[in-house]
Amino acid sequence: MRFNLKQFLEEESQKEYFINLQNALNNENKEIVPSKNNWYKAFDLDWYNIQIIILGQDPYYTPNTADGLAFSTNDKKIPSSLKNIFKEIKATYPHSVFETNNLDYWKQQGILLSNTKLTTVLNQALAHENIGWEIFVTNAIKKILELNENVIFLCFGQKALKFIENLNTKQHFVLHTSHPSGLSCYRGFSGSNIFLEANNILKSLNKKTIDWSTKIVKYKEIYE
Repeated sequence: MRFNLKQFLEEESQKEYFINLQNALNNENKEIVPSKNNWYKAFDLDWYNIQIIILGQDPYYTPNTADGLAFSTNDKKIPSSLKNIFKEIKATYPHSVFETNNLDYWKQQGILLSNTKLTTVLNQALAHENIGWEIFVTNAIKKILELNENVIFLCFGQKALKFIENLNTKQHFVLHTSHPSGLSCYRGFSGSNIFLEANNILKSLNKKTIDWSTKIVKYKEIYE
């Protein structure tokens, strides 16, 4: 059987950190975002066909915004980080069309869009820092790197770069620029051509390049 999210969850569920993580989430008395059915959504994809990993910090904490994928939202109102991401894509791919702010279409193409913390609480950033999510995400990515060759990391900001320090990325590619939010986007992200650069690497490896447009796709849970 091909390794997938369901198997990974079964393995992790036996570990002490994961038991403590679940206890912390079960004991949380504030509203958790995203909704529970989307906690693991980023990792619910083909683990043998991951081309790119994009790391975010933690989910959007404003109401009805987080959808389980880093930088993605089902909300029609576009968050500033995603707005700047779309601007950068448009600068290098002017024919790109963004039908939705949801990034499921990227995920469908083999892009892992994971935050380093998979939950927070409503109206509070980083509420679930150091409760175990960082270990979960690290372990998942380690497994993914074992199963895939030449994975491209897109690290937005120093925190994303620091997060992958404990991963063996020697056989992979790491592209780094500043974070796309607010003023940070003008410290390197804007004009970085990072999405073009990722596609150039894929092209050099004779792999299919990414269509950085967004499209409405039906999300189907694979692991259940």
